[in-house]
Amino acid sequence: MDSNTFDGLTRTLGTRRSRRDALKSVAAGLIGLGAAKGASAQVTPALATCGQSCSVNSDCNAGLRCSRSGNNGICVAIADSRTSCNRNLNCSQNYEVCRNGRCVNQSSCSRCNVAADCPTGQICRNGDCRECTRDGQCPGRQICRNGRCERNRNQCSRNRDCGRNQRCRNGRCVRR
Repeated sequence: MDSNTFDGLTRTLGTRRSRRDALKSVAAGLIGLGAAKGASAQVTPALATCGQSCSVNSDCNAGLRCSRSGNNGICVAIADSRTSCNRNLNCSQNYEVCRNGRCVNQSSCSRCNVAADCPTGQICRNGDCRECTRDGQCPGRQICRNGRCERNRNQCSRNRDCGRNQRCRNGRCVRR
């Protein structure tokens, strides 16, 4: 920077200032900007995702809350508000979307600490929400397979419930 440019700069920064005062002002401004830049770049801890440990709700990402059981807590999905909606703007929570006329949590988290962390009708088994743990928890003639209620392949009520080359006899699929 030549002296003419510097003089022009000092005139714009303030009248009746010496070069030395102007230089001090510019230097202080640059140092201040550097300090502000350093302050804004400080590292913050990332919010916990589904199943990660937490202490309070604010430790978890949007759509999740901290479920505590004893001394440990994990982030689990917040229950759907189920309020009526026509579009996403009708849902008051920022983590919900409008599906089939109801506001639902868009998180796909199925982790749990206790049964209350799971959607209605599901149970908490080994840290995951599941439909069942035994056959008696499934409706009708369904059986519990890998935490889901499924139709028993060997049970039937009519021939079309059975596979090819089988027929329904006494509620069970048998070979023809």
